[in-house]
Amino acid sequence: MSEMRRASLPRTLALIALAAAIPLLASCRSAPGAAPAAAVSLYRAGDYVIYEYTGALLDAPVKLEEEILEQEGLRLTIDVVATRNDERREWIQVVTDTPENQRNNVVDELYEVQNGQRVRLENADNADLLRLYEWTEPPKGGPLAPPVQEPRKVEGPTGKVTAYCAVGSWMVENRPAHFEYCASNEFLWTHLSMRLIDAATGKALYEMRAVESGRRAPRPSMPQAP
Repeated sequence: MSEMRRASLPRTLALIALAAAIPLLASCRSAPGAAPAAAVSLYRAGDYVIYEYTGALLDAPVKLEEEILEQEGLRLTIDVVATRNDERREWIQVVTDTPENQRNNVVDELYEVQNGQRVRLENADNADLLRLYEWTEPPKGGPLAPPVQEPRKVEGPTGKVTAYCAVGSWMVENRPAHFEYCASNEFLWTHLSMRLIDAATGKALYEMRAVESGRRAPRPSMPQAP
């Protein structure tokens, strides 16, 4: 039985605006193509990660936590909690863990948690998923030149890993910025950090970093609303 590595889970939606300019991701991920019938995800129930989002272009700092609730073959049920000041959002997304689905941001089922119950969302064209992740959406912009890929040792939540970092210059809301994005296949959740720094002032415009990850005792399933 082979094990498939999903290079990133749906938090990748927060990086859509950057994906086209970061060629290093292709070198960090599993080879594209359909998964074998007996393939099994490397994620297990209880695996979790916590990301922090900060920067001058966010309304407020955001903490985003994702946890695998259930894993069966390539099918993953993921609980996501986003907090911003005293605001809180929680939702559950069900995905099939394949490179093709990751590239196309395919979510099989999406539920918003309301009063302790799962409420199914239509999610036409991923509109509901994008709405739920909007607190972490990066600022609009684009590269001033293709980023340069640099392998380096990076301190992640579980220790030092070999990462591939894209660095370069970015235009963010009509101002030039220094850009850096790091990912590693040695880190289960792949994405380690991203920074957009104002080139003129040195001020952090947008930062994302993984601050904690591990495995907990699996939680019981949440009931679905009638």
